[in-house]
Amino acid sequence: MKKRLAWLVLAFAIPCTPLAAAASPTSDLVKVEKTFYALKTFHADLAMASASISMDFVWPDRVRETLSNGMVAVFIGSNAWFSTSGRTMPMPAGMAAPLQARLQSIRTLGLQGNLAKDYAVTYTGMKSVGGVQARTYHLVQKTGSAVVDMWINTKHLPIQAVVKTSNGGLITLRYSQFNAPISINAP
Repeated sequence: MKKRLAWLVLAFAIPCTPLAAAASPTSDLVKVEKTFYALKTFHADLAMASASISMDFVWPDRVRETLSNGMVAVFIGSNAWFSTSGRTMPMPAGMAAPLQARLQSIRTLGLQGNLAKDYAVTYTGMKSVGGVQARTYHLVQKTGSAVVDMWINTKHLPIQAVVKTSNGGLITLRYSQFNAPISINAP
């Protein structure tokens, strides 16, 4: 009888146990970086005060952005196109470079430099985002002005990052559809 009671208590206790952070917040986020880089596809929604962008990524070199104004941009390797008002055209080379830099920033979770060397990382506890419990971290760049708050799911993948910009703005990134079947083709 005592054995059954012990198993019953254990069966109810395990699902109620909060997600534990690693021994070091920095080592936990290094694992997140590696897990995120191993993805083949993912989706991200970026929200700023002035606009929002929905993005699909197929690595190593395909990205589709849909801007809140209806414009769609497609990047495949070094080629880029944009569509607006029913017209699709190649993107001028000068326009593509800044957009590709922003896309790379999303791939690096909004972080610049080396996570372990360049950021002070603090585990801030369990919080819910979009109904999902997540470990949360606060990152402050040691030299510079980057401040990032991250929500990490049980599979060591980011589900949200909030980046405080140097001018006081906020950029919120929500990640989803990890390794989902996403197809991006040239228009």
